[in-house]
Formats: sequence, structure tokens, C-alpha cells
Amino acid sequence: MTAVLCYDGSDGARHALAAAARVLGGRDAIVLTLVVSLAPEVFQGRAEALPEHAEARRVAEEGVQLARAAGFAAHAVVEVTAAHAGDRIVAFAETRGADVIVVGARGLSAVKAALLGSVSQAVVQHARTPVLVVPAPREP
Repeated sequence: MTAVLCYDGSDGARHALAAAARVLGGRDAIVLTLVVSLAPEVFQGRAEALPEHAEARRVAEEGVQLARAAGFAAHAVVEVTAAHAGDRIVAFAETRGADVIVVGARGLSAVKAALLGSVSQAVVQHARTPVLVVPAPREP
């Protein structure tokens, strides 16, 4: 059983990873960090040349350390894409045969979600794999 843990280094992503560990800990996991870019390098097959790729690798490795500390047998994958993040997450999970996708929800207002697009909403709408959406932690 493999979980895809979507991780961008945000507090919401850390919170989602911790919540996932309470429910799913002890299984194999892929910590997926995406770079969404329209830079020419993406279309030329040279995405690793982007400065954002190195930062994404660091973020993904941070996610792996947190996932392992939480009980997952985890490794990192960095994907660079020109597609919508939600679509790329769904496609990635399908090609890897994932049993569950874990995403955090930022709690955007309806207007912001319409303008910015909600990754978690796109994943839920399009995935054939079960999706665990973890809401952002509430402020005290």
C-alpha cells in the first residue's frame, strides 16, 4: 500500500502529513513536491536546470524526513510540470498505483478558489484513488 503525500513545505502541508500519519502511518509513501512552471526548460526536457527545481528537491527531502519521523517508509519525488497541479497529482498517483492521495486544503474563500484554483478540489474531482483532504489548522 502506497500513499502519495503532497508536500510543498507549508504549515498546511506539515499539518496534513502529521494527520495522515495518524491515519495511515507505517506504509510506503512518496512525498511528491511539484514545480509548476511555463519556463521553456520544461518544454525542452531540461526542467532540472530550473532554479526552482533545486529548492523543490530541498522541500521534498524535508518532507521525507518528517514522513519518516511520523512512521512512513518514504522517499521523495520532484515533478516539474506545466499542467495544473491537481491534474499532475492525479496522473502521478495513477501511474504509481497509489492507494491514497493526501493533500492539504488551504481553506480558500469561494472567490479565491475560483480565481486561483483549488488543488485539493481538483484532486478530489478527478482522482480514481481515495483522497484524504486535511483542512488547514485553525488559528488559536
